[in-house]
Amino acid sequence: MREINMQPTKSVEKALKILNCFSHDQQYLKIETISKLIGAPKSTTYRLLCTLEAYKLVYYNPEDLTYCLGMKFLEYSAIVLDRTKVRSIASPYLISLSQKTGFSVNLAIMEGEHFYIVDKAESVSGIGITSTVGRARLLHFGSPGKVFMAEMDEEAVRRYLQNVPLKKYADDSITDPEKYIAELQKVREQGYAIDHNEAVLNASGISAPIRNRWGQLVAVLSLIGPSRLIREYPMEELVRQVLECGQQISQELENV
Repeated sequence: MREINMQPTKSVEKALKILNCFSHDQQYLKIETISKLIGAPKSTTYRLLCTLEAYKLVYYNPEDLTYCLGMKFLEYSAIVLDRTKVRSIASPYLISLSQKTGFSVNLAIMEGEHFYIVDKAESVSGIGITSTVGRARLLHFGSPGKVFMAEMDEEAVRRYLQNVPLKKYADDSITDPEKYIAELQKVREQGYAIDHNEAVLNASGISAPIRNRWGQLVAVLSLIGPSRLIREYPMEELVRQVLECGQQISQELENV
């Protein structure tokens, strides 16, 4: 992530702070709440909201006096997703792997200090773990994060963990940096990552890298499901299928 040595424009910064108030957990907010969250007077917040509303970046619901993110973001997200060729190439493989195994399959790409789910194939049997396309996760989240972070050298990993400490997501989350660094070395050696009850309570994941023709990591493929069901499968077979799927997508990328 590059450093930008320039002071941000205050009004733009405040408008972006408003947009950052919204999340999966806080989708609808009243102006009083937004004003407090961005630390600005209600009058200033109102003017900014009106501007954002004019550009369809926020929507105002007069029935309950709340604001939410506007539909313009759907247009923006479509533009971003179209930019990622790996998504269109990977989509049929995700569906195929999900149908073969009965578990949900996700595709993630990294940007900055996060990775983002850009596509998914949900289990038709209902035994998968639901993910949200577009959701951001910190790089040390679950098995996808392990694959992304395993691409970094140890010094870069330590810097990241110093700025973004490990979190207790579930019962078996790794919160000791030294243990996590050792886990990343294991991922490098075996070429895939596994987590059991580390990122989501009672859920397990298996993740494999997707690389371009130059061997660079461009995305991560993940199979996710309830731990009790995944443990009933031969783990070696599930790993083989995930790795094979990642390799097939990588081979397709070589021809792009």
